Amino acid sequence: SLYKQMVELMRSLGVEPVPTTGTPFDPAIHDGIMREPSNEHPDGTVLQEFRKGFAIGGKLLRPAMVKVSYTEDGPIASSEE
Repeated sequence: SLYKQMVELMRSLGVEPVPTTGTPFDPAIHDGIMREPSNEHPDGTVLQEFRKGFAIGGKLLRPAMVKVSYTEDGPIASSEE
């Protein structure tokens, strides 16, 4: 009951959660604390959220702590070398 009241109060003040899982990593709103190799996701995709982040009116209150994907293959070589 108390949790529900707090959530409603925060919503009425305009506090919104920062988008995380499945979105591209953005250092302005995410705090990357881990990396995980993944061939299923493009480089820099948020795989997991460890702590929610919040923003109000476009201003960041707290960044989200996240795990970010990377590929072990490295950058794709250009054939125009």
